[in-house]
Amino acid sequence: MKKVLFALPLLCLSINAKVLDTKIIDNGGNGPYKAFAVQEEEMPGFTIYRPMDMKTAVKAEGKLPIIVFGNGACANSSLEHEHYLNQVASMGYVVIGIGPFDKGKYGEPQTHPQGGTSPDQLIEAMDWICAQSKAKKGNFRINKCTL
Repeated sequence: MKKVLFALPLLCLSINAKVLDTKIIDNGGNGPYKAFAVQEEEMPGFTIYRPMDMKTAVKAEGKLPIIVFGNGACANSSLEHEHYLNQVASMGYVVIGIGPFDKGKYGEPQTHPQGGTSPDQLIEAMDWICAQSKAKKGNFRINKCTL
């Protein structure tokens, strides 16, 4: 049986991380902010779904919630849910999808080994976010971490 795991929203001011690769899904979604999936240098092993123009989204919305998404025991990738996650991101959210960035499309073979999501991956993502709220320097600016 599929399990879907979500972390409670966390508050984010802005994200300026180095982007290694990108993927446009559904022309950026239907929300007020065009979104995309990215592989970021500071989050290896995760796929980030976020507004393309973070500065505009933060200016309009204020602090953007961060959601950690895990697909549970069925897959270690957010690829099967990327349409939904991209749509959420186009509404002004940042979604950290557990599992490596994959340039493929839904239904295509994935470029990484399949397997279940380890609970450690969810904890790692949440711990990383909380660590960023305490960091003096870094590309991510998170002002408060609430779990």
